[in-house]
Amino acid sequence: YDSFSFDRDYKSYFPLGITKLDGDKEVPATIGSLQKGDQILVRHGEMVPADSVLISGEASIDYSFVSGENTPVLKKKGELIYAGAKQLGGSLHLQVIKTVNQSYITQLWNNNDFFASHKNGEKSFVHPWSRYFTIVLFTLCATAGVYWAFVNPANILPAISASLIVACPCMLLLSATFTFGNMLRYYGRNKLYLKNATVIESLAKINHVVFDKTGTLTYTSSADIEFIGGILSREEKKAVYSLVKESAHPLSRLTPW
Repeated sequence: YDSFSFDRDYKSYFPLGITKLDGDKEVPATIGSLQKGDQILVRHGEMVPADSVLISGEASIDYSFVSGENTPVLKKKGELIYAGAKQLGGSLHLQVIKTVNQSYITQLWNNNDFFASHKNGEKSFVHPWSRYFTIVLFTLCATAGVYWAFVNPANILPAISASLIVACPCMLLLSATFTFGNMLRYYGRNKLYLKNATVIESLAKINHVVFDKTGTLTYTSSADIEFIGGILSREEKKAVYSLVKESAHPLSRLTPW
């Protein structure tokens, strides 16, 4: 359980220890001890543990853990650096503005708003079956009790107890829980990462698969845009342009109009 919990916890990807700055002193500390206002030192190759403001140093940030984009982002003094960012340059002097549990990456990790419309469909197929299974089980227990009441009353309690123990509906739920849990770990070992166990059942409903290699699609030097369909009128081109000109995505600015 501890291993499974570790695999699904975003904190497992963060450093266990960080370096706090107390005046001119560098004090080792745990990531959980970080508070708003603390000043920390982030060295080359280290991950920023909490949303912070850059006080000094040359920040060349790799946000691939947060956004999937590995193109370095340069930050200046006073700018915000999100938790999960990796420093590619020299040492940085940062001031924490949010605790680890309140950081932007934590909100992304725990955000379930986009699953709200699927809450009713997230229940496993085992749940409705277990309800009917319980009704059948109680019916069998009652039947066994009535039968042994006439044949041999001494066998009523053993018969009912055995039926309840062997055919307990909770075993149906436990089997699904352990199966899905092990499948999550199996997928994880093979580089397929799912948000939670309920996604496994949803895989059977997939009819389209879209592959997005984040980063490579946004290199405009090697990208090209082609419209497939009927020839657009001047008014239609204006409508498309009015949409894409508001986007900051590099591909939205690639094609001249």
